[in-house]
Amino acid sequence: MTEDRNIGKKAILKVNSLDGGYGKIQILYEISLSVAKEEIVTIIGPNGCGKSTFLKVLTGIANYFTGEISYFGYPIMDSKTSDLIKMGMSYVPQVDNVFPDLTIRENLELGAFLQEDNVDDHIEEIFSLFPDLYPRRHDFASKLSGGQRQMLALGRALMTRPRFLILDEPTAALSPSYVDMILEKITELRELGLTLLLVEQNAKSALSRSDYAYVFSSGKVVFHGEAQNILKDPELGRKFLGFVKAE
Repeated sequence: MTEDRNIGKKAILKVNSLDGGYGKIQILYEISLSVAKEEIVTIIGPNGCGKSTFLKVLTGIANYFTGEISYFGYPIMDSKTSDLIKMGMSYVPQVDNVFPDLTIRENLELGAFLQEDNVDDHIEEIFSLFPDLYPRRHDFASKLSGGQRQMLALGRALMTRPRFLILDEPTAALSPSYVDMILEKITELRELGLTLLLVEQNAKSALSRSDYAYVFSSGKVVFHGEAQNILKDPELGRKFLGFVKAE
């Protein structure tokens, strides 16, 4: 499905006819997608449809085959992950997203590798955003609950002071209360000026907080549109999202 959304100069990310995968195995087929400044864009779809692979191609982890990827108008198809971080892109994977044998504070300090000063002040900002972490700042990350670990992963990503935050399944395996909390924090980050692209299985909750969304199936974009319209579409809900009925 072609991507004809016109967001002009506000586009932070533009992807056109992207093919990619792992090694020589193709997973993604002609993906076209765009993200505008200060948007929350969510990618949804069934398991195994290429959502996480797409994020990994964007961030230089999986293999790019053909197509175009531009970030603030700059082609990044051959960019290293470390270079993308320096350009203001930060990625939080679904798993292995914290260092379990380091404390909360040490994890945040590692995230500040691009900063030369004011590291302590920035850590305090993270604790203000995620106050549940502060009382446990000297605890090892391995001792945290799933929700607390996800907050730490977000906090560590924010220590690079990104402009564009990419999240892979940020609410996976969390309790309902932490699902709501993490998604509310994501909304708050957008209000602070960040642009966010996320893959999410909690489709209803994510769509209700998103501006735009793409539906993936079998490595392709099969539908895209305003998030609220997708949320209300009963056919899309039944076919791709597992909704029993539209709400």
